[in-house]
Amino acid sequence: MAVLKGLRWPFLLLFFWIEGGLAKIDVVGRSAESAEWSVLGIGAPSSVFFSPSRTGPLYVGTDIGVVAALSRDEGRILWRHLPTDISESVSKIILNEHDRYLVAESIQNSGMISVRVLSSSDGTLLWQREVCNPSGKAEFHAEIVGHDQLGILDCDNEISLRSLRDGSIIAEMTSCEASDLLQAIGSWKDESGDTITSVIGFTEQTKKTFIADLHNTQMSTEQGVLMMKKRKEFETISSCDSDGLVQINRYMFACSAENALYLFDLRTQSSRTVHDSQPYKIDSSYPISSSTMQYRDAFGEVRVVDLESFETRALSDVSIVHNELCASGDIVATSKIQDEGKEFAISTYRASESSTFIDSPDDKLAGSVRRCYLSSSTSEIVSVTAGGDVVMSSFDKNKQTIQWIREEAIAYVTDARFGSTLPNEEGDDGDWTSDSFAQHWYDWFRSKLFQHVSTEEHRVVVLLSSKGKMFGLSTKDGKKLWSREIASSEVSWKSRLFKLDDSRVAAVSSATWTSIAEFLNTTSGEEYAKPFSERFAFVNSIPLNSSLVILGSNGENISAPDSKKEENLHDVYWVNSNRDGKSIQGYRAGEVISGGWQVAPPPGERFALLKSIPEEGEFIASATRPTGNRKVLHKYVNRMAVAAITSPVEKKTGVTVYLIDAVRGKVLDTAHHVNGTGPVSLVRCENWIVYSFWDVARRSDQIYVIDYFEPKKDWFPKEIGAAMLNAVTGVEIEKELPTTPHAIPNPVAARIGFEVDGRITGLDVTTTERAITMRSIVVHLDKSRIVVVPKEVLDPRRPIGVPTEEHRAEMLMSYKPYISLLVGSVYASKDLLIPNLSHSFTAAVRGRESSSHILASGIDIFHTVLAPAGKFDALTVRM
Repeated sequence: MAVLKGLRWPFLLLFFWIEGGLAKIDVVGRSAESAEWSVLGIGAPSSVFFSPSRTGPLYVGTDIGVVAALSRDEGRILWRHLPTDISESVSKIILNEHDRYLVAESIQNSGMISVRVLSSSDGTLLWQREVCNPSGKAEFHAEIVGHDQLGILDCDNEISLRSLRDGSIIAEMTSCEASDLLQAIGSWKDESGDTITSVIGFTEQTKKTFIADLHNTQMSTEQGVLMMKKRKEFETISSCDSDGLVQINRYMFACSAENALYLFDLRTQSSRTVHDSQPYKIDSSYPISSSTMQYRDAFGEVRVVDLESFETRALSDVSIVHNELCASGDIVATSKIQDEGKEFAISTYRASESSTFIDSPDDKLAGSVRRCYLSSSTSEIVSVTAGGDVVMSSFDKNKQTIQWIREEAIAYVTDARFGSTLPNEEGDDGDWTSDSFAQHWYDWFRSKLFQHVSTEEHRVVVLLSSKGKMFGLSTKDGKKLWSREIASSEVSWKSRLFKLDDSRVAAVSSATWTSIAEFLNTTSGEEYAKPFSERFAFVNSIPLNSSLVILGSNGENISAPDSKKEENLHDVYWVNSNRDGKSIQGYRAGEVISGGWQVAPPPGERFALLKSIPEEGEFIASATRPTGNRKVLHKYVNRMAVAAITSPVEKKTGVTVYLIDAVRGKVLDTAHHVNGTGPVSLVRCENWIVYSFWDVARRSDQIYVIDYFEPKKDWFPKEIGAAMLNAVTGVEIEKELPTTPHAIPNPVAARIGFEVDGRITGLDVTTTERAITMRSIVVHLDKSRIVVVPKEVLDPRRPIGVPTEEHRAEMLMSYKPYISLLVGSVYASKDLLIPNLSHSFTAAVRGRESSSHILASGIDIFHTVLAPAGKFDALTVRM
């Protein structure tokens, strides 16, 4: 015991000595996993279905093809189904009577219409069909028939009944009269409870609208045949196909034509005419049965039709020009127009009373309301703003309450910049996953005595969305620090972020000849200077020796606010690419703008990407590369050199890569690939470029790397000697002394190519603080995953065959023309998929040379901290 007491003080001294040593090193509490997070998105709703039960989910379909179920009370994602192609918009969602099957109708950008049937409980895809591509007068319509069937009218004027469970055809009608153009399918139950299916159409020969019931001749398990019976034509209606039909509910349709509104009831095969002055839009309450229908006339008034008495009346308090209208049952909701002409709130009206009974608070809805969806049975409204916000509100006779807001602009991120370092929270440097009392005591005691020991660095990242919104997120957990709309929230504007320094960022939005630049604090999102407007800022430009290029009306270069005055005195260079990719221009701005140079692509190609050395990656640890034979290669370090890559137009092939000196407009190097085509990707860093393309001959993706080195120094003394001789003899010096990279002859290129097994959709490069750690290439794979490939693998100096002793001294691997990205690769995104992965952004971890921030954006936002060479400069709390 005495011995143990004697060892107590030496043990404590050793403990404090160890802690003192650790205090000089950043101690990581949770390693990289502490900064791994993702924010899930769905996009802006384009279709909404309210569950009949107030406790049931809210089903939404979005303009990027996502179908999701949201909780009604919080707006959480219960499940979502992602499309194979986001270039489609969900136009309609319907649910069958037993709430088992969810049908989503989507329209792709190409015009193709597809149908998805999902399980309403978990979003499992049961079956999917691409139905048709409408052309001419062809119509498409889908409707649930009975409990478990889906009626589809395709673009070939054919009708089929399919099983909701597996999509198999139960019955179909493949032929009808050539002059009959079917327009819609309806379903209803007769007095005996049997399901009746009817169609409504237009006869080109007689110019009449008709309604007919469908009879299924199905016998036993054989596929049935649909035939028309009990057909009725309407003599007085001759032009109902002009604007098409609008479905009010599952058995009533309406159309407007010839200064009248026509209503059709499939149950009784009857029509009613409501005379009015040129109604041009009909808003229905489908799919919930309703006793009223609302529409807008040519004068902007909202009128209500009673479907029992067919009387019409105007909502006297409602004045609408082009704002949104949604209706359900006896309730009408409109987006409210303020005095200054900007829409903010939702005003709700009761049709029976023709009066407003509640307005939503204007300050809660950011941006104009573009779409709204209303449920009278559950007294709920879903509003979609121009900024991508999804707002769920509930209302009663006394008030309207916003329940939750989803900021879905996060699904449309186009640009991002890493900003200031955020302060670490006290006591967050320990790993509290252990339940050991001794471990907890140790962590608490250590955190109190050594609070100066920092944890892994967390920074703010500023995101810019194409919806006109900006966000500030913490890289620690993805928590939103701030959000705001930029001045130009219109979709027609193109916006981009320019980083001035860690604490300041400029958001530039540009139209044809008008630009707006806003200057924000990265941590708070607040403006630190007044915006610039009515000046021309290059959104497509790449500033080469300045943070931002803004030109005044006279062409003078204007620096960002709070910049050093000297920045206005020297020339600023930048390059700009045309929107159509037909050329790249170089400019120089001093006191006034001056014309520069222009480079055009080969015939049949256009410039697709233009890259310079990234702001975060311009630091180079070494300007030379030692070789195995004790020689040195000097890297071609030219910050003003930009890389560009082309892609073929139409159905041609050919990809060309350029390295261009932006000061002189001189093409330093070029490479052409005859069989190359898109998608193409490109990244530029230090003295090398990496690019990829699809090779149509080899039917695989190719990834190439080019390292640039300065030519041999033989020319340097000769040039100096010639210049000195000319100076002595008095002859004018014709050649510029080679003291800058722009005067050095073209660099020597070392290039190599590899074939890969995955589909590359984007490239980026990791960034560390001092560039000591070998960089890695961030590869976007199949628009869903991130794979990190070390630069050593893509080294153009890799020898063919067995490496020699000199090659081994450089640690060069033997060249193999094939690289597998699918098998044996380490995914930086781990087991997570990033749907529609389109952009990635990297930044250095301050005080941690081994690590790099990686942020990826698609429908979701994903962040992680990656250490390509291992965390050699970090110690964990537990050894």
